Amino acid sequence: MYLLSGFNKFENHLINNHNQLESSKFVLYTTDNKYVVEYLLKQLILSDSITEALIFENHEIAIGFRKMLAVDCQLQCSINTYIE
Repeated sequence: MYLLSGFNKFENHLINNHNQLESSKFVLYTTDNKYVVEYLLKQLILSDSITEALIFENHEIAIGFRKMLAVDCQLQCSINTYIE
């Protein structure tokens, strides 16, 4: 019974974390301490200011965009939570 109870707590923890990702917003932050603002027609715009950053409302899209920038621009980014 204890093992099942522990599993249920772990399962609830995973569900809560997933729900937090679903309701969070994200920005891409480069290793040069800049935020990704725009990438259009192979032109990348970065900024020091988070207020100018491109904000992702979906974590999976942020992951895909980060992968695309790694391939197209050889740019390494972290995905950071954006807090308004």
